[in-house]
Amino acid sequence: AIYCSTLVCGSSAGELILINLSCLISKGAYKVCKRTCVTCLVSISNETVAVSFDDGTVRLFSLFPNQDIGIIGRVRTFSTSLAVSHDGRWLIANDSFLGCMIFDLGDVQTNQPVRKKIRSNVVDRELPSSSQETKSDFFSSL
Repeated sequence: AIYCSTLVCGSSAGELILINLSCLISKGAYKVCKRTCVTCLVSISNETVAVSFDDGTVRLFSLFPNQDIGIIGRVRTFSTSLAVSHDGRWLIANDSFLGCMIFDLGDVQTNQPVRKKIRSNVVDRELPSSSQETKSDFFSSL
């Protein structure tokens, strides 16, 4: 996929590599997914790219800024090619086992940040030694 004068490539280490074509300098490698290989990718818009991994996941990434937008869908084995419809609404993934699968780009499962559960009844967990002023006072009471 090409953005302005930047070429976007995938690697077997699960990275997206950006290369500036005007001076052939690598802009950087972005680790987008751990322990998976990039099997294919396609440009969706000027700043977004759809990437297929060998675990069957098809994800949407924003290049500028570098962030994971969400999961487009999953295929059974892995995609050998990706294509976008002319209106940019549908993504076609060629599954190596089942044939073509079609995904709606409007239904991307966005990554929601994990929210921590707020505990209302927090118990005071101070150690007995913290109430003593000196260590000798604590050990003398034992």
